[in-house]
Amino acid sequence: MYNFSGIFTNAATIIVGANFSVGTYGIFNFATFNNNSGSIINIDRTTTYGIYNSNGTFTNLSAITIGAIASVGNYGIRNNGNFNNNTGGLIKIDRSTAVALYITAGTFTNTATITIGALASVGSDGIQNFGIFINNSGGQINTDNSSFLGIASEAGSNFTNAASITIGANSSTGSYGIYSIGIFNNNAGGLIKIDRTTSAAVYVTAGTFTNAATITLGGIASVGVRGIQNYASFNNTGGQINIDNSTFLGIASEAGSTFTNAATITIGATTSVGQYGIYSIGIFNNNAGGLITIDRSTTVAVYVTAGTFTNAATITLGAIASVGPRGIQNYAIFNNTGGQINIDNSTFTGITSEAGSTFTNAATITIGATTSVGQYGIYSIGTFNNNAGGLITIDRSTSIALYITSGTFTNAATITIGAIASVGTVGINNYNYATFNNNAGGLINIDRSTSVAVYISSGTFTNAATITIGGIASVGSNGIQNYSNYSTFINNTGGQITIDRSTSAAIRNETGSTFTNAATITIGANASVGSYGIENYGTFFNSTGGQINIDRSTMDAIENGSTFTNAATITIGGIASVGSTGIINNGTFNNNAGGLINIDNSTDGGILSNGGSTFTNAATITIGAIASVGVFGIYNYYYATFNNNAGGQINIDRSTDTGIRNETGSTFANAATITIGA
Repeated sequence: MYNFSGIFTNAATIIVGANFSVGTYGIFNFATFNNNSGSIINIDRTTTYGIYNSNGTFTNLSAITIGAIASVGNYGIRNNGNFNNNTGGLIKIDRSTAVALYITAGTFTNTATITIGALASVGSDGIQNFGIFINNSGGQINTDNSSFLGIASEAGSNFTNAASITIGANSSTGSYGIYSIGIFNNNAGGLIKIDRTTSAAVYVTAGTFTNAATITLGGIASVGVRGIQNYASFNNTGGQINIDNSTFLGIASEAGSTFTNAATITIGATTSVGQYGIYSIGIFNNNAGGLITIDRSTTVAVYVTAGTFTNAATITLGAIASVGPRGIQNYAIFNNTGGQINIDNSTFTGITSEAGSTFTNAATITIGATTSVGQYGIYSIGTFNNNAGGLITIDRSTSIALYITSGTFTNAATITIGAIASVGTVGINNYNYATFNNNAGGLINIDRSTSVAVYISSGTFTNAATITIGGIASVGSNGIQNYSNYSTFINNTGGQITIDRSTSAAIRNETGSTFTNAATITIGANASVGSYGIENYGTFFNSTGGQINIDRSTMDAIENGSTFTNAATITIGGIASVGSTGIINNGTFNNNAGGLINIDNSTDGGILSNGGSTFTNAATITIGAIASVGVFGIYNYYYATFNNNAGGQINIDRSTDTGIRNETGSTFANAATITIGA
């Protein structure tokens, strides 16, 4: 049938090719063709086109069935003009060999029903659009049985949906559900459902894809390797995207692409999405109003390998099911600028910041609030900044809450560890020559570790703000443990360290390590810290400006087994018992000019210098000024040396047996002032 000019109106039945081939075209329209309500058009046995609308206007208000019983050649419908499938229209296409609905130019508008591939294959593509395609309110497009893709929106084209598109509901549509190179808009009222693809449900290679409605991928069957794969610009402006049933990942934001979300994305709510929830190599922005929820990944929920990932809204990972070993793994740049990140249900670590990466937080990160996140809350090898406005909360790690294995971790905001549940063995572990800076404005609270709150196994930890350890619950054996030959802890001006509820020592400074204090350390103000306030086997400096207060140790306030140098203030037993001895010295202890040591509330003695040790005083030591210090003030044990040099002032009261006892073989040299029992 060839309509060259004028108006052709069908109000009855047209049957083309019911028994024999009709050649290239079933209907060829150059003019105006109207298929009115109640009419029927059936087309079979064409060699190239079921309907070819070339520069004309084709309006359908009724039933058009193409390829129901035999092949119609390459294309079910080819449109070069204006094609309108209006209310009441029903177009069914099967048995094309290339494309069911092929728009090479012009405009195709649908406000009714189009069903593609319900009975048989339609060739490579369900719909291929080079022009303008509009699926208006009331429209329903169903496409199945293509070998390559459901819908292709080609370069220079515009595809707008404000109704329903269902792809792959009954049979495979090939590699892709939607393949977009042009402009694709899923506007308000739009509903896109895609299942049964083998590579990607939505594949955006160029142009812009904008969603302001609902997209559901993998709701009933697999969508293949990826839910969404974006190489261009993808915007979720006010919509809802649901992704399940992918085999490798939910969303891939590829190199050079930009993915912007300001609405809702739900990944893995009902079934696995494969290894990754989001895999980002380009630019990914979760803007204000965005809500990303990821469950049921098998390796990483959010995997950032290159580019920049910025969150200014909400990301919730593992709320209902496991996300695999890691919640977030960052190899690039990750910025949490004003958002809320919640991570649960990882098996290895909540956040991994890899070598060479930068992770910057100025908002809220909550890790392990409801379920375990595996061994580590945060595992950092790169650069991690918790800036002003940042709040990091970590619970339910099984080994270490915050593990810095190299690189630099800088805190200028709040980190709360173990507030509601155990974080495993260690609160913070600084390792492998890493650097940890708690700068001005920083506040670190650590509870519920089972061994150590802060463990410097190598590297440098510098504090110029507030650290509270054991404020509400036990932190295990030691509050701070400075472990190896390569470990340095510095409490600079502005630093305030408070330690309670350790079971062995508040501070343990190991052989070869260095601990320097030039600010305030308060030990045992509220609860016991175990055997020792400070246990030193390395080098310990209480420098000018330092203030150390020790109470509630059960054995000794300070046990020195190496070198301890004081040039500031140490107050021992000011408010509660410190156990047997104020200071027990097994190494070298220097109280230099500017030093002030106050000792009260011991049960055996103020200072015990054991054999081979040397205690040198050139400043002030006051023992027993306000409470008993037990049997002796100073006990210089066998072969020990005690020097009270020029400038020294020793005051001793409230011992029950001896002010100073200098034992056989020991040396006590005084060149300054000693006052006993004043």
